[in-house]
Amino acid sequence: MFSDLPSDIVLEILPYLPLNTIASLALVSRGLHSLINSNENLVYREASCYQGYIPSCTTTLDKAYSLYSRRSMGAGPIPNWKDFCA
Repeated sequence: MFSDLPSDIVLEILPYLPLNTIASLALVSRGLHSLINSNENLVYREASCYQGYIPSCTTTLDKAYSLYSRRSMGAGPIPNWKDFCA
């Protein structure tokens, strides 16, 4: 299904999917795995925005980290958007 679409269209669709679905898609298809991994920060930042974890799609990772308590996010800074969403 996704493999028939241009990658820029798939990248527009992915952030609207639940986070666990994005992770699952990366496991079931080599093509999607490559596409998601090479655009990981974009996909997970946009998903964070669309799913209401951050206030806007322009929110930086540092700002997103500061919105949550250290207890809920762990001791150190979050290195990427995928880890933020985990």
